[in-house]
Amino acid sequence: MDRLDRSAAELESATPEESDSVRAGVAASWRTRFEDLLEELDEPDRQDTAGQLRELVALAQQATSGVSAADDGIAIGGSVDLKADHGSVTGLRMGDVAIGNPPPPGPNLG
Repeated sequence: MDRLDRSAAELESATPEESDSVRAGVAASWRTRFEDLLEELDEPDRQDTAGQLRELVALAQQATSGVSAADDGIAIGGSVDLKADHGSVTGLRMGDVAIGNPPPPGPNLG
């Protein structure tokens, strides 16, 4: 954990001008460590460990996707169209993000 903590501290202390370079250096260092680890394992353990690393990368990518919501919220990383149907009301359109009142229901619904 010490190396991970040192890497985190290095990334956090980098100035905006240094951040890309520091990030690339830290990534290269950890890539080498993981490659060395995988080379030392026998094939079944290598496959298992590689799978775990893939899961870890997927979780990290989700955490940095820029889409998030609070406990009672919903996060969507794309476009969503909501429609009022049978007298219900909706007024949110995701994409260009337009919020407004829907048109009144037609004669057969009102």
